[in-house]
Amino acid sequence: MQHIRSLQSTHLILRSSDLNPASLPSIPDDTRPLVIADTGYRSLSALLPLLPSNTLLVVPIAHKDPAPHSVETHARRIVCAGQLGADARAELVDKGMIWLGERIGLAAEYRVLEEGLVAVQTAIAAEACATARALGVEPQIAYDGMMANQGRSWSIEHQGPAMLELESCPPGLTLATARAALRISITLAASLSPPVPTPMRGAAWQAYISTASWHRDPHSSGTDPSATITNSFPSPGRIAEQLAGAGHNADAPRRLEITRRLMRHANAAVLAETLGLASRLGMQVGDVVECLAQGPGGSWVLDAMGEAMRRLRAGERLADVDVTRPSRDLERAVSRTRRDRTSVATALNELSSVLDVTNSIPLATPVAGAAQQVFVWAAAQGLGSQDEVAITRMWA
Repeated sequence: MQHIRSLQSTHLILRSSDLNPASLPSIPDDTRPLVIADTGYRSLSALLPLLPSNTLLVVPIAHKDPAPHSVETHARRIVCAGQLGADARAELVDKGMIWLGERIGLAAEYRVLEEGLVAVQTAIAAEACATARALGVEPQIAYDGMMANQGRSWSIEHQGPAMLELESCPPGLTLATARAALRISITLAASLSPPVPTPMRGAAWQAYISTASWHRDPHSSGTDPSATITNSFPSPGRIAEQLAGAGHNADAPRRLEITRRLMRHANAAVLAETLGLASRLGMQVGDVVECLAQGPGGSWVLDAMGEAMRRLRAGERLADVDVTRPSRDLERAVSRTRRDRTSVATALNELSSVLDVTNSIPLATPVAGAAQQVFVWAAAQGLGSQDEVAITRMWA
């Protein structure tokens, strides 16, 4: 990896796949190991406690490009953790790496955190696409509308066409990877003291489990793209036929408003959950927001609310954001509060209207239901009149 060539003279480069916890090679005390994580979290979690305290863990993570890559070429995004001097950190940051902290497990945990976020966003996209199909919106109109609204995400951009049956599903997060990331992140959150609530990941986990049970297929090979989660929803064909007719898509904007509400507020809820869990694991929320924006965890909500959530978590107010500063993230955060501001109470009402529609179809939307409960939770804590990003305080 070109990112770590500058460390070859000071570190012993190893790959986690070459290390057996039962028989680790002898590492001299004056040698600093650098371990490239090319195995899963379970293998890493068994290995890391046995490594020297001065180990640097380098973890390749997925790029926005959904095309399949080997580990070497896929590593256009890198996170690392471990003891590293200020000069070395600055050099790696200049090359595009993100250093998460001195505890080496942070890098492995970040990958699980991001994959879990993408898995939930994919489930949200599946619910939105299933809703659009059930309401009789033509697939191309539905896709174009969802790409243009505030629910836009990497998942809807790349997995949406397959969910709407416009084209075959591109390579991306597999069902096995999505389920594993959700299960591990839920377990991590529960192991903390006090535990971190993860209602969004829990609901998405159930949606992925239902995908396997719907087809009586455990997808043990792990080759099925997570976009096939939309197949866990019954075919909306009969409903679409009842709504079809000359000009039946003339009402598409109103129907797509349902999907906008679902995606925007559910994506906001899972982002708040993700940043809360990241903070409790010891990550710097600013680094997490920056890294998510560069990969498949990106979304309109992250661009518009990520910086505001970070500042609220730091104890600042939205009004404290300085529009004269050169940060584009701050500019986006401020512009959102002026043009697209929504209160917690309004978001709760909009999600409730979404569930009224899906229940009347009927169509199961468990992740949207979990998002509604997040906003109920926030409103019950007296945050109803505050900006929607205030839900991040529920994970303070």
